[in-house]
Formats: sequence, C-alpha cells, structure tokens
Amino acid sequence: MSSNVSAIPNSFELIRRSAQFQASVWGDYFLSYHSLPPEKGNKVMEKQTEELKEEIKMELVSTTKDEPEKLRLIDLIQRLGVCYHFENEINNILQQLHHITITSEKNGDDNPYNMTLCFRLLRQQGYNVSSEPFDRFRGKWESSYDNNVEELLSLYEASQLRMQGEEALDEAFCFATAQLEAIVQDPTTDPMVAAEIRQALKWPMYKNLPRLKARHHIGLYSEKPWRNESLLNFAKMDFNKLQNLHQTEIAYISKWWDDYGFAEKLSFARNRIVEGYFFALGIFFEPQLLTARLIMTKVIAIGSMLDDIYDVYGTFEELKLLTLALERWDKSETKQLPNYMKMYYEALLDVFEEIEQEMSQKETETTPYCIHHMKEATKELGRVFLVEATWCKEGYTPKVEEYLDIALISFGHKLLMVTALLGMGSHMATQQIVQWITSMPNILKASAVICRLMNDIVSHKFEQERGHVASAIECYMEQNHLSEYEALIALRKQIDDLWKDMVENYCAVITEDEVPRGVLMRVLNLTRLFNVIYKDGDGYTQSHGSTKAHIKSLLVDSVPL
Repeated sequence: MSSNVSAIPNSFELIRRSAQFQASVWGDYFLSYHSLPPEKGNKVMEKQTEELKEEIKMELVSTTKDEPEKLRLIDLIQRLGVCYHFENEINNILQQLHHITITSEKNGDDNPYNMTLCFRLLRQQGYNVSSEPFDRFRGKWESSYDNNVEELLSLYEASQLRMQGEEALDEAFCFATAQLEAIVQDPTTDPMVAAEIRQALKWPMYKNLPRLKARHHIGLYSEKPWRNESLLNFAKMDFNKLQNLHQTEIAYISKWWDDYGFAEKLSFARNRIVEGYFFALGIFFEPQLLTARLIMTKVIAIGSMLDDIYDVYGTFEELKLLTLALERWDKSETKQLPNYMKMYYEALLDVFEEIEQEMSQKETETTPYCIHHMKEATKELGRVFLVEATWCKEGYTPKVEEYLDIALISFGHKLLMVTALLGMGSHMATQQIVQWITSMPNILKASAVICRLMNDIVSHKFEQERGHVASAIECYMEQNHLSEYEALIALRKQIDDLWKDMVENYCAVITEDEVPRGVLMRVLNLTRLFNVIYKDGDGYTQSHGSTKAHIKSLLVDSVPL
C-alpha cells in the first residue's frame, strides 16, 4: 500500500472555489475498531443458529403448509433479512407458484391480501406476472379493502412494482396511499400501527435497502404477539453476526484511508470514507462478498475525490491537464500536474494497482478484462466531468436531453457496476456480462437517471449558490419555461415512471435469461441506495442527519437478543 501523499501547496496566486464541506461526522470512531481483538466464535450460539436455520428450512419445504402460509413465511424471511440463507428453497417455491399462476384458469386468489402478496413476491423475483387480477377492484377499491390495514399495506407494497400502462396498479397506489395516510391521521389509530404505516409510506420495501429494512423489521416483529420465535431469534443472531463482520471491514477501510492521509492532505474534498463503506454495504451485504465491499469502498472514495477536484477545486486549465493524464494512465504524467493533482493522480493509480494485486490471488481470465473496463470508466468520468466544467465556465444551460446524456455517465454507474462484477467473482464477471454493463443497458440507464434527478432535486440550491453547472432543474425550467415548483413536479413524475421502467427491465432481462439475478440485484440495490441517501436531502455531502442514523443502526447498535 502506498501512502506517500505530499501536502497541498499554498495556492495564494489563485482564488479557488470552495464548497466548505462539513467535516466527517465520524472522525476516528471506526478507526478505533481496528485495535479491538477479533470476536471469538461462540460455538454454542453457532450451533443454535444452525439448528434454527434447519428448522426454518424444514418449514419452507413442508408439504403440510398451504400456499398462502408459505408465501407469508417467504415474505417474513425477506423482511427480516435472512432470505440469502434460503435462496434455493424460495426460488423453487416461487418457480412452482409462477407455473401454477400462468397455467391456471383462475384469475387470482379471491383473498385481497393473498392476491397482492403473491403478485409482489413473483414480480420481485423477476417473473412478469400479469396485473389483470387488480382490474376487478377498479371502481370499488373502498368496498374491497374496507380499511383493513394489513390488506392496504399489502396493496401499497404490491403497487410499488407496477410498470408503465398498468392503470389498475396506478389506481391501487393512489387509493392505498390515501387510505393509509388517513389512518395515520386518525387519533384513534394504535400508535404502533401508525408508526408501521409511516415507515411503509416513507420507505416502501421495494425501494429500501435490505439491511435497513431488516434492522427495522426485526424491532417491529419483536412486538408482534403472533411472532415466530425461532425465525425471530435466527434473524437477530444473524444480524449481529453480520454486523460484527461489517465492523471488522469498516475498521480495515478506515485504517486504509488514514494511512493515505487523504482527509488532511486533500482537505478541500469530502471526507466520507464511512459513508463510502455504507454505499458498498448497501449494494452487497452478504458475508461471502467481503472482498467486493472493500474494493467498492476504495473505488467510491477515490471517485468521490475526483468529483470534488472537477466540481470544486480545480481550475479549468488544471482540469484539462488531469483529463489528459487520465487518458494516458501513466505516472510519468504527473510532471504536467500541479502538486495537489500529482498527489491525487499517483494515489488513484496506486489504488487501482492495489486492487489488481488483491485480485491476483483470485485471478481468473476475466479479472484483467474487468480492471481494464474500470480504468476506461474512470477515464470516461474525467471526460464528462470536463464537459460539465466547460458548461459551468461558459454559463451554458444545456437542453434536458443533452444534460442527461452526460449525467448518465457522470454519476458513475458504469464504474460502480463493473467494480461490483469484479468483486463478485468469475461466475458474474464474464466478458459477456461486463460488455452488457458497459453498454449501459436500459435498466442501468433508468437507475442512473433516477439517481441523478434525486440528487439534483435535493442539492441544486446549495450547488447553484457556490457556482455549479446547471442541474436538471435549471435545464428543465429554461427549456420548458416553467417555475422551479413546476419543474420539480415534472421531474418527480419522471422518477416515478423510471421506477416502473426498472421493474419492467428487470423482469425482461430475467425472462430472457440474459444476466444472472445476482447482477440485477446490484443494479436495484444501487438505485435503492441513492433513494435512501437523497430521500431527505443530500445525505452524502451532508451526512450528519438520516445517513448518520442509518450507519449507526447497521454498524454501531447491535440487536438485543
């Protein structure tokens, strides 16, 4: 590991922009984890965990449980965050259910809850099941659901997986949302029920990160009088076991960041290594993907600093030099760069070399291919960042389509997803799948635009105040002669439509058997991640609010057993 990063020179001859980013809210907190002795395995607890796992597996494959019972069990297992232990069993059950659904003449279960749950679980799995069963409720939603909270929540969650043109599901979403909001406002509603509804309205399952969903639902399910104690205890122990692994990782990555000295020596950039790890954790949390998380965090950290150099600190002439150096990808290029860029550029190349060395122990024929495309994606980032810097320098407001063409790349989806493939192993990082990702398929385009628009909506005022390229809001306002309020409404509608496209593209790719479900889940989790980060503001740049609370719930506070 290289840590020979020199100090930033005094730049008294230049007046540079400054975003005055907040300091890290975590400081050295997670660095202190590095000195803690590793937790020794508790053999009694490990044995108990395995016994509970087998008990739950037997419940899933039991021939005495009817279809609705199994669906409720699958739903609960997914909500509690332990479905990765039972992927084969769940896949088999849903595959059989899908076969029955498409071959049966019956148009859906008569029970509203069972019908919506079946629909949601199958669509989540990538089965493009018909939404026709919902048509029979059109015009009579109130009489069919009659303020039943469980059924309304199920309808609301199912409607999150609607596609373009599914009018019945659009109606279902509007109806369920209105009814649930009314129940929350009713002073006679049980406070626990109201809290559960508020959580669902703000964080629908399909658009929330699996670990955050699990952390919340473990607490919620613990209060249910009809809870399955075996499943609950298994979920609690599994959460804490995973948390301990993740704490070990964040300690390592904090030490890595500290050794490079980025926070002090590139002080104009955001110090967000903890948030970067949270990003990686949001994309993949499973224990076997430890290497993937560490590599992803390093790439996010180095990419974030590149963004800040172009966006905040570098002069236009310096940015042109850096863009050229990125294209050539050679340390000899540092001769042309100012000192602070030399530091960054050398560190960038060191980090990529470090990743190559880490992966050399797991070398496959596609590892060099993946790393090549990671480098190419980084070069492409430099090119589009320079385009944005040019627009900012010239005061140019592009057309929305022109802006989004650049924004599709500048949000870094291609780099992040190729990095994800590298960390997930040779069965995922095939040349065919890498080529698919780098072609920016429709599902990745939809994800990138969702994330860009959400970011622009919450951060454009702050960025315009400090001098920044026009955001999607300014582009939309100027092109369509709209007020800011009208532009925001239009762009939020576009985000909703893009989520529908995400669902449709997910199902289409699964149906064509083109790409493994595991790869598509990373695209979906990436989109969920930014939905969480930008829900209440720019939770990466200003990470002291909800982002801090999310990180605390996953990496600091264990679940009481």
